[in-house]
Amino acid sequence: MAQGGHARSVRSLRETARKLNVSLDVSTFDHPKVEKPSFTLAESETEFETRADGVLPRSILILGNTYPFKEFFKEKFEKIRYLDLIFNGGTEVKSGWVLPVSEQTETTGTLAAFLRGLGCIVTEENLDEGEDDSDEDAERDDTAFVDDEAEEGEEDDSDESDDDDK
Repeated sequence: MAQGGHARSVRSLRETARKLNVSLDVSTFDHPKVEKPSFTLAESETEFETRADGVLPRSILILGNTYPFKEFFKEKFEKIRYLDLIFNGGTEVKSGWVLPVSEQTETTGTLAAFLRGLGCIVTEENLDEGEDDSDEDAERDDTAFVDDEAEEGEEDDSDESDDDDK
């Protein structure tokens, strides 16, 4: 009698397995009460530092409620780590998931595309933006004596060349 119950269970499981999706459906729900998860991906080469590793190479910090997604992160990106980052000269410690930018490959794709594929809203922020501007005006210190002298010298040179033309 016990064997008959087992056989029925096996048949029942096979029938159930045929009805299940082969792959996990992560499409978003089309209902106003369901909030889409949202993340901000903060990228920097200079802002992320740990006590153990010092300043990290260019990396992405994931901001938002990451807990429900942590296993997805770890499965997709082998080098993603949950780290204690230090800020303000080591006086502030914040923890978060950090992925080196170099770990985004053709095989893995980008972290942003991965999260969007899971139905998340993603905002990307470059924390280093504006630091590497090579505009001469951005680098120039308007109060610097040397720049003022150089400008005066340029003006004198152009005045002399105008006098030579006469």
